[in-house]
Amino acid sequence: MFRILPGVAAVLLACSSSAVLAQATAQPQLRGGESDASADVIVTAQKVEQRIEDVPLTVTAVTGQRMADLGVNSLSEVALYVPGLRIQEQSANNPGFVIRGITSDNGSAQQGARVSLFYDGVDISRTRGAYQDLYDIERIEVVKGPQATLFGTAAEVGAVNIISARPRSGTEANLTASYGNYDRTQVSGYLNAGSDTLAGRLAFAYKYRNGYVRNIAGSPNVANQNQGRVDQDDLNGQDQRGVRGSLRWRPTGRVTVDLVGTYDGQGNPGTAFKSRVFAPTGGQTGDYGRAELSGSPFSAAVLGDSKLGLKRDV
Repeated sequence: MFRILPGVAAVLLACSSSAVLAQATAQPQLRGGESDASADVIVTAQKVEQRIEDVPLTVTAVTGQRMADLGVNSLSEVALYVPGLRIQEQSANNPGFVIRGITSDNGSAQQGARVSLFYDGVDISRTRGAYQDLYDIERIEVVKGPQATLFGTAAEVGAVNIISARPRSGTEANLTASYGNYDRTQVSGYLNAGSDTLAGRLAFAYKYRNGYVRNIAGSPNVANQNQGRVDQDDLNGQDQRGVRGSLRWRPTGRVTVDLVGTYDGQGNPGTAFKSRVFAPTGGQTGDYGRAELSGSPFSAAVLGDSKLGLKRDV
């Protein structure tokens, strides 16, 4: 079990646009959300505003509307629609980002990342804090190839930028919910209110699913090597919540100030890392057969819980 205790609040003060990346095929948006296919696509992939055809970088973006249309709501799913990008969500505490076949999945606090990850302009590249749930997102942008001169030494393979939806004038709200097998529950939504000068936005998401890989370790009803000890929860479940508050102030047409605070937390029961050589007691080596993974006898004293799992608050 891993634990991250410090809360992290991202405070962003930005003048003009805060966009960092874009895509040649991204459809430009006008005020009010209407699209104009004849308008130039303006990007700031080199920290200045340029037309996309003038930027000598390989850049891809997936908009929040596109993700909603596809039913995408996780980092690994987004990567399926970005050529050359793979994101391995084996654990929210240690996601792996792969660009053009080069990975950045070392969880060491001493080793720098090779793929920079930015959340609303804040660098969260270290793997223990890199994972963020996706809800009420404006777009996700990926720039491929070495970008150390633009995004720091951690961008030797590339950079990923997650941009949340900003407050805008008017009043609107949205609520989405779904339910599936293994008690799969998803609820997300947002509330937006304000004027052209001052606007606020509150967004949230909750995801839950029971584990679908039976963990027999410690079970009093099934023969196992730790029978009678702590009965472990079933693996590959999910218990995740997030909330984000945003405030936008535009005193003039040339100045925009954004204040964003985000909380992301998980209480997942653990990942089914199974051997394909050694089977659990009375089990199989298949990926979805039952597992036999127990916690350490020192887990409760050192980590605060005797069961396997992840408790993470960022």
